[in-house]
Parts: sequence; structure tokens; C-alpha cells
Amino acid sequence: MLYLAVAQLEKVETAATEQSSSNIRIASSTIRSNIEATFGKLYFLETSLGLPQTAPIGDRKFRELSDNILKRTPNFSDIVRYQPQTQQYISSRGLPLSNEQVGSIKWNPIDSVVEDFYISSIYQKPDGRWVFAVKHTAERLNEEIWIEFDLLHTTQGLRDLKTLNHGYVFVVDRATERLVFHPNPKRIGSKSISYHAGISHQLSQGETVGKHEYYYQDNFKISVFDADNSLNWVFIAGTDRHDILTSSYQFTLTGVVLGSLILLWVGANYLSYRLNVSLSQLNKVDDLVSFKRELKSILDSFTYEKGIQFCLYQPENHAFSTIDYHGNKSTVHCDKALAERFTPDTMAYRSGKYADPLACKLKIYQRHYCIPLYSRKQLVAVLYVNANLPISQSILRMIRDYTEVSLSNLLLHHQLSSKDLMTQLDNKSSFNIALENYADEPDTYVALLDIDNFDHVNRAYGEAVGDKMIKLTAEAIRSYFPKPKGLCLARIGGKEFAVLFKANDVKDAKFQLDQCRIEVSEQAIAAPDITLSLGVSVGFSQIEGETDSALALAEQAKLIAQQLGKNRVEGHIKAVAQAS
Repeated sequence: MLYLAVAQLEKVETAATEQSSSNIRIASSTIRSNIEATFGKLYFLETSLGLPQTAPIGDRKFRELSDNILKRTPNFSDIVRYQPQTQQYISSRGLPLSNEQVGSIKWNPIDSVVEDFYISSIYQKPDGRWVFAVKHTAERLNEEIWIEFDLLHTTQGLRDLKTLNHGYVFVVDRATERLVFHPNPKRIGSKSISYHAGISHQLSQGETVGKHEYYYQDNFKISVFDADNSLNWVFIAGTDRHDILTSSYQFTLTGVVLGSLILLWVGANYLSYRLNVSLSQLNKVDDLVSFKRELKSILDSFTYEKGIQFCLYQPENHAFSTIDYHGNKSTVHCDKALAERFTPDTMAYRSGKYADPLACKLKIYQRHYCIPLYSRKQLVAVLYVNANLPISQSILRMIRDYTEVSLSNLLLHHQLSSKDLMTQLDNKSSFNIALENYADEPDTYVALLDIDNFDHVNRAYGEAVGDKMIKLTAEAIRSYFPKPKGLCLARIGGKEFAVLFKANDVKDAKFQLDQCRIEVSEQAIAAPDITLSLGVSVGFSQIEGETDSALALAEQAKLIAQQLGKNRVEGHIKAVAQAS
């Protein structure tokens, strides 16, 4: 029994360490994506200044652009023009820093494909907010442009990352030894206790990645840290050792209470062991279809359910959606009031007579459990488990808790790693993977779509109109290429989309793309004093096992479509190209 308790403890500790490392990777990716999103804005701001010799300090175009960026981006605290020669610090929001404060700021180069970008240590503004800045050094300018990030807004997206039940993620600035992010917003900017409890010593010994255990507020803490990044930050994730130890308590209690019933003890602990092993598989799935399948398998193995229904909730439009075996989402019910009626940590066992409106939509007429799933205090899904007899509350509670943590991490990881944030289509990395996976399948085509006149419209009417063009185009592509016909729908550039799809032949492929193009061209966008129409130039090619040549042919066909007047579809098939 002691051996099983120790083995269980080691397994949970290993799982907590792996989950902490995964949370650090997600946190680092989230923050880095926010930082790299400023690169284009910095270039845009530098361009607005014109020649440094003639541009006045109060340049009107620069101020208008700065105000527009700050208004649209809540993560940004301020945009600053700093002149190193005169040490003049000019804040767009009128929050100056003293020369002493500016001089104490330390800068580190950001390791990226684009050079000459730097990130600062964190510092406090006159309004009490803690910030850090990103700047770009350009030889042609005699001044620097800083974009300051408000730590309170920038890093709060990391609050959903947690290890086990009471875990945490926080970030420390090595230069100032202050907290960049902490689950408690009031701690941001304060000195980190755990950093001084031993992590700083390990870093001074040259250990940039490792584990550390310390004592804080009557609890032993076990954590993983990673300082191997160009931000000069230390990412720390972990949990209370008590949270890990709780998994082994059941063995000791079972031995004390049921010492004479050894067979029952073995059976109960074997069930718990198998449930933990099965639930750990939820952390290893890569998509929602596999997650749903694995969750159903767990419920089949450990409960006597008669069927389940799994619905995702989208707080943006208060929609409840089901997922089919191809991964397609179907909205079945929209009800804000119903979502507000659900509460965390509840499991209701009801008869069909008292089913809620969503259960009625799903045609659940028998006795069932309604289990809302939350990420922090935000509803993310609802699980219905049909059961004629009550199920063990402890088993359901364990399944619910693990499912909430795994689903929260999966949704966040999926959004960061595979989706374009604006359109929710796949990103370029996901498209390249899909292209390789389907390269040898017959009747597979690749198409490249480019929004016509996008750059001109974006400059003339603003980014809001440009964003609307991108979203409308994405909606049309999603509408005309559902799974399983549409293998991968991606946004691979600012105005460029890619579609990997199935077609019977070349004519069918061109017909499908033409229908999508027509749908796009029927869209209209209202702009000041004018209504704008949309158009896309499309080039496509059959893959036939060679992805690079297929992409090159599709690109050539797209260029031909643009040269022939835009808003048209042109195909470039390998056999035709070789014959010519």
C-alpha cells in the first residue's frame, strides 16, 4: 500500500511537472506573439514620421496614428518618442518619465527573424501602472519610438493556465527582479519571493531551465522555471506540494478504514489508478474531435452512461455548438440567459421532464446529468450524460475537474498554435502540415486567393475596413468549403488565403472556386461616402504528390488571374504546364 502511494505520488508529480512545462511554453508563446505584433506598428509609426531632419516633434500625422493605435489596442499603455541626444521623453498620453527613470531602464535585443528590436525591463509610470516597452532602432532616425505595454492587460490572458487544481504561472523580470505577471493582479510590479528563494541562485550558476522547491505561506511549493529566452524574463509554473500529495491520501485512508477488506481495497484503488491514467490522456489530444472521443471512452469505462452530448459555448454570441466526427461545428441553440443560469462546480441530475432548453434541443428526454465546464469563471462547454441510475459523485467530480483543466488548455493551445486569431481559420503552419499530409491523396487541389486592391483600400479607408474585407472573405471560404470537402482552410498572409480541397476533376475544382469567388464579390462594405465591393483573384493547381511545384503553379495561376483583370479564377495543372 505504501508502495502504491509512493508510485502514485511520483506519477502525479511527473504529470504536474510536464503540465507546468507545457504551461510555460504556452505562456511564452502568448507573450511573444503579443510582442511581435508590435513590429509592424513600429514600422508604420516610423514611416509616418518622414525624414527625421524635417519632421517636427509634434508631428500631427504621428499623433493621429498613435491615438488610433492606442484606442484600438487595450494592451498598449503609451506610445513614446525618445531622443537619445537630448534625453527628451515625449509621451502620447502626457505621462512623462524623469531622466533618472529613463536611464535606469535596461534593454535586451529580441531574438527574431527581424533584427534591431529591443525589449525593456519593466518600470512604473506616473499613473502607477507597470509597463515594459518595445522599440526598433533605425539608423535613418535620430530618435526612438517606444510602444509601452500595460502589464495588467497584456499578461492576464495567462490566468487560465494552471497546474492540477491549485497551480499557478507567473513571470519575473530578471533585470528588476519584479513580477511581470501574477495570478493576483495586485502583485504585479512587486518583488518576487520565490525568485529570491533559490531560483536566482540557480540562474547565477548558469542553469536557465530547471526545477525548484521552496516554502511559502505554510505550504511547500514545487515549481519549474525557464529563463532561456531573449526577453530576459523567467517563466515559473508549479503548484502546492499539498495539491500533489492529495492524490495519495486515498491509499492511506483506504488502508486504515478497510484494512480487513483487502480485495475491496485493491479493486477501489485499481479503479482510481485506471481513471487517473485514462484522464491523463485528455492532456495528450490535439483536437476537439479526439478530446470528445477520449472523454466518451472514459465515461464508457468508468460509468454506466447511456450516451453523452458535448456542447461548446461561445460567449461572443452566446451560442451552444456540437461537433461532428469531421470536426465541423453546428450551432444548436443561442441563449444568454441559459448560460447565466449555469454555475461552476455543479452537477444536476434531472429527469426529462425538467430538462433545460439546450437538452430539449438535443432531444434528451431521459434522466441525465447536466455538467457545465468552466475555465476560471467563464463557461466553455456543457456535458450531458444520460444515466438511468445515479453515478458516483466522486468519479463524476474527478472527471469534471480533469476535463475542465484539459479542455481549457486545449482551447488555448489550439487558438495559439493552429488558428489565425482574426479569422479563426488555420494559420500558415497548420496549412503546411495539412499540405504534406494530403500530398499523395488523389483528386486533391490547392488554391491561393488574394483580395483584390486590398492595400489601396486599407490605406485609403483604414484598418477597420481592411479587417472587414478579410473577415468577409474568410466567412465565404468557410461557407463554401466545409469538411470533409475542405481539407484545410487557412489565412497565410495579410490578404492571402489558401484552400486545400477535394474535387472530382479540374472543372469541378474551378466550379467550386468560382462559386466561392461569386459569394465574395456579392459582399459590400460601407465606408465613408462610398460602398466598397469585394473581389478575389484565385489560382489553383492539382497536387499530385509534389507540394512545392503545386504551390508554385497555383501562385502562377493567381498572378495570371490578376493580370487578366482580377476577380477571376485561373487553373494551372502540371500536365498542361509541361506540354506547353
